[in-house]
Amino acid sequence: MRSRRQTLLALALSALGGCTCPREAPAPAARSEGALSEAMKALTEREARLTSYHVVADSSEGGAVGHHEFFYRAPDRVRGVVTAPMPMTLAFDGRRLYRLAPAEKKLAVYTLKLSPERGAMLLASNFTPFVPEGYRAPLVPREGTIAKRVKDPRGPDAWEISTTVSEGGDRVADITYLLRIPNADFLRKVVKTAAGVEVTEVEDELCDEKRRLCLPKRVVTRDGDRAVLHTLTLSSIELGVDLPGDTFAVEAPEGYATEAQELSDSRP
Repeated sequence: MRSRRQTLLALALSALGGCTCPREAPAPAARSEGALSEAMKALTEREARLTSYHVVADSSEGGAVGHHEFFYRAPDRVRGVVTAPMPMTLAFDGRRLYRLAPAEKKLAVYTLKLSPERGAMLLASNFTPFVPEGYRAPLVPREGTIAKRVKDPRGPDAWEISTTVSEGGDRVADITYLLRIPNADFLRKVVKTAAGVEVTEVEDELCDEKRRLCLPKRVVTRDGDRAVLHTLTLSSIELGVDLPGDTFAVEAPEGYATEAQELSDSRP
């Protein structure tokens, strides 16, 4: 996964609240608020049905290939295991962040004593590369985000959610998500930056009638000229899997050094 996407998603991290929708015929801005509230309500309900999962993924970018597994248990237990191109494990057990680096024979353990905002930003920047689009809610700020209902062949009804990501007052990117109505299934994301346009689309998906959602099985990112930049294929998807707490705690194998740190708001 590329660090630029990781940075954009981290910059966009923000809580989205609901709105009280008017009963009278709404103005365009009010219609956007109504559509955004509908979409975010659907995403909240979707996450409540996706309480745990385990996926196995293969990726390719240029000539590079990768392989990783990802484990998730609500609300905040995560573990990502990379086996290629370079082995590494990242995990968070609700209080501690673990980084196991076999090449360095080192386990770093960080105890988090951060504000909710800084803690969320740290976890997003570390774990976003492991989580395929469609397995998490879009990370968009409330201010400046607009939404509308649109028609799309894969919907056929969908929400289009658009936002602008800024850093230091400068515009970094315009991001647009397309989510299928009524369950907010991810269909497409378009990222426009000064460097160009990237379009991430679902090419194959797994639909679970019991959970009332569809999840991507194959996701392809192309540039503005439609050249393939990145392909992610999920070879295994397990939903509702039992993941005990010790799944998310990492112990150092024999011969590894362990380094412990505390991360708090008082430290830069």
